[in-house]
Amino acid sequence: MFFELSNNPVSSAGPLSSDSYHSKLPSINDFGKHLQALGLWGVLGPLGPLGAFGPLGALGPTGPYNTMNLLEGPRSVPVRWSKNIIRRFDLVEVLDESYVKEELDCSFMILGVISRSDETDSYYFNCKPNQFVTIVVVPELSLDYFNMTLFSNEDSSKKIASSNSMKYVNFIQLGLMSNNNGSFRIDVNLRQTYQFFLAHSYRLIVTGSQDLLDLKEEKNNIQGPHIIKC
Repeated sequence: MFFELSNNPVSSAGPLSSDSYHSKLPSINDFGKHLQALGLWGVLGPLGPLGAFGPLGALGPTGPYNTMNLLEGPRSVPVRWSKNIIRRFDLVEVLDESYVKEELDCSFMILGVISRSDETDSYYFNCKPNQFVTIVVVPELSLDYFNMTLFSNEDSSKKIASSNSMKYVNFIQLGLMSNNNGSFRIDVNLRQTYQFFLAHSYRLIVTGSQDLLDLKEEKNNIQGPHIIKC
C-alpha cells in the first residue's frame, strides 16, 4: 500500500517533517518563512489546502482513496511516518453541499452554490486541539465575491473571525491550543457579483495540521499585526 512506504508524501521524508518545516522552509527567504502557519502567506504553505494535507495531496481524491462524497467507511487512515512510527491522518472528504447532513471533521472540501443574495450556507465541523486550521473559500467564477464568518458552535453569537475581501481569496487561519474547544460553524454568503447568468458556486476548504506540531512551541514563531488573538 502507498502509505506503507516510509518515503510517502505525508511521511517524515516529505514537506511536513520538522526539518523541512522549521529549518529548510524559512531558510529559503522571508517569503518562505511566512509560508509557515500564521504567516502572511500561510494559506499557501505546507499546512494549508495546497499542502500534503489538502485536497490535492495524497489524502484527497487524487490519492489512493476515493474521497469524493465519502459518507461511509473510514474517515482516517494509518500512515507510515517513519520506519518505526505509524500515525493516523484524516482523509480529505470532497462533498457536494447537498450531502452535508452532519458535523464534519477538520479535513474536507465542500462544493457549494449560493442561489440568492440573502442566502447563507452554514457548515459545522469539529477539530481536535493542538493544531492549526486553515479555512478558505474559493469562488469558481472570477466575478463572484464571497464572505465567510467563523463562529463557535458552543455559542452561536460568538464570532471568532471573518474574511470579506474583494481583492483576495478569503481565508482564516487559526491555532487551536490544547484547552480550546474545537467545535465551529462557518457561514458563507455572497457579498457581490458581477455576473448574472451562471451559478454562484464556490469551494470551501478546511485543512487541519493534525498532530504534527506542538502549538505551545509555535506560539511565538510568527508575530505581527495581522494576527488577532482571541
